[in-house]
Amino acid sequence: MKKLLDLDSPVIRLLGRLTDLMALNIIFLASCLPVITVGAAWTALYYVTLKMVRNEESYIFSSYWKAFRENFRQATVIWGGVLCMLVVLVLDFRMTGPLENGGLKPLQMLLAGVGLLFSMLVLYVFPLLARFQNTIPKMLQNALLIAVRHLPSTIAVMAVTAGSVSVTFLSSQTFVYGIPFWALFGFAVTAYANSWFFRRVFEKYE
Repeated sequence: MKKLLDLDSPVIRLLGRLTDLMALNIIFLASCLPVITVGAAWTALYYVTLKMVRNEESYIFSSYWKAFRENFRQATVIWGGVLCMLVVLVLDFRMTGPLENGGLKPLQMLLAGVGLLFSMLVLYVFPLLARFQNTIPKMLQNALLIAVRHLPSTIAVMAVTAGSVSVTFLSSQTFVYGIPFWALFGFAVTAYANSWFFRRVFEKYE
């Protein structure tokens, strides 16, 4: 029992990590309340989780707000572009009409391909912004190129992200349990899991 309660025991380290992730999740959600700040919040979230997986983290709140302030302008511009592009894709897909014989029409297939590339770019651009300094056009270009170049890691990140969201909406019961999970841990845990893949990819460019 003494070993389990030792400060260096796996149980205590796990509890400490969960506590850090819960605190990080709460501050992330709080800083997302004005929707325009989601990009900066997303970047700051990954700034901290990328430090966590590299064992570089210091104080959660100070590290988070440092990244939030320093990347606010670029992250907000990118986030605004992401929202505009998302609206365009949704409207374009709706304008192509219903599915044809249960399948996608050629134009819908093209839009689905663009949407997939767009999703890959979005998944990478904010973690990249958290780790590297560059201009916005170069950051967007690098996000897409790195996502395509490291496709296995990209697929893993997409699976973690889409999988965690999909499980929440499986049924009314999973949705009920999922809401408190996302409120307390979900966003930070997902970012932390993805950061293990991003770490391996980003180390090749440092």
